[in-house]
Amino acid sequence: MASQLGERPGRALSDLAERVRSMRWRRSTALRAVEEPALVGREALYREAFAVVEAGLRGGPRTLLVTGDPGAGRTRLLVECGERLALGGAVLASARPLESDRESPWSTLRALLRGGLLRAPGSTAVDPGVLAALGDAATPRDAAEMATALAALLRAIADEQPVGISVDDAHFADGPSLGALEVALGELRRSPSPVVLVVTALHGWDGMPRELVRLSAAVGRSLPGSALRLEPFTEEEARLLVLGSSPWCQAEADRDRLARRVFFETAGNPFLIVTLLRGLEQASALRDEVLTWPPPRGTIEAPLPIAVPSLARRAIMGRVAELDRDTIRVLQGVSIGVSRIDVELVAALTGASRDAVLERLALLERRHFVTFDGERYTIAAPLVAEVVSIEGLPPGECRSLRIRALDLLATRQDPESRLFRAQLLALTGSHRAP
Repeated sequence: MASQLGERPGRALSDLAERVRSMRWRRSTALRAVEEPALVGREALYREAFAVVEAGLRGGPRTLLVTGDPGAGRTRLLVECGERLALGGAVLASARPLESDRESPWSTLRALLRGGLLRAPGSTAVDPGVLAALGDAATPRDAAEMATALAALLRAIADEQPVGISVDDAHFADGPSLGALEVALGELRRSPSPVVLVVTALHGWDGMPRELVRLSAAVGRSLPGSALRLEPFTEEEARLLVLGSSPWCQAEADRDRLARRVFFETAGNPFLIVTLLRGLEQASALRDEVLTWPPPRGTIEAPLPIAVPSLARRAIMGRVAELDRDTIRVLQGVSIGVSRIDVELVAALTGASRDAVLERLALLERRHFVTFDGERYTIAAPLVAEVVSIEGLPPGECRSLRIRALDLLATRQDPESRLFRAQLLALTGSHRAP
């Protein structure tokens, strides 16, 4: 501006340039262990999310609620929103509660206060009694008093600069903290205070704090903002991500085959897609095998020739560990073969009744391990079944279950059972007659 226009940049532009130059906007949100791929697909949804952030930066509190299945990209979108807030000059405070925090009142609010709100410019203008109440969040005197104190703190900070608050995995947050955030944002509703609250949570309300359900109902009504749900990628969206993250795959036919294979394995789950592609990036010797799909004399459901990346294994098994023993047993029973689930066969393998298996499958559907297509249950993503069969079952027990299934299927003559049995024979390497 000085050399070409003879103008001096204003303070806001100079501050923005310094934030970009110093990379403070990145350090203020999250250090990334590896570079994330570019955001693809969901263009309308991303535009709406970023519009909420921009509206909040211009003035007037906004709330963005993002829900989705595990691995749908909730945290990634939260980070992207945080970076836009930081580039806009906002002071950021973030919390990511653990499951144990749900039973610890005010734990999420304490994390936000210690994460930057109590030290932010403008906080010194708050009444000392308000700061004392917030500083003593371990033993709050009254929930309404805490919400009013939080609103006063946010208003004072917002007089100096915008405020960005993020709560990731809010389904683990304690109820009082979520309630205080809702009430505080509601008190600021008619003010010009630039405050943005970004909350992510699993989709569905089973086991959710009731305060999170109330907050969800308030977004877009008493709380200006938007509530967005991240669906799995469509095949075309998955293709964009695969092709943009696989520079090693150049031939058009190979690129098409890779995209279809990855989508089939992951059922469009962005986290599984990214971790699988990173595994391929490190397993260059096996790329040709991955691109040979299906393998000779094999089907499209043949397993991958590479090990599932450790990050994906840990994430999937972490979700399995949250299930009760009977549900895990059913999940093991459905993970020994193809993606289609035979309820009677699973009942025979697990020793449970058909109704008990259906009840557990309904729970697994709510936890996003299986899906229902209107006629039958199927594994949500083949990668999930592969991890469960390898990590969740000792090799001998897995083989034993498959052999028992072979014996049970031997008495059936319908084409689908015969096909299932042939696929199990291929998996076990058994020489029994199909």
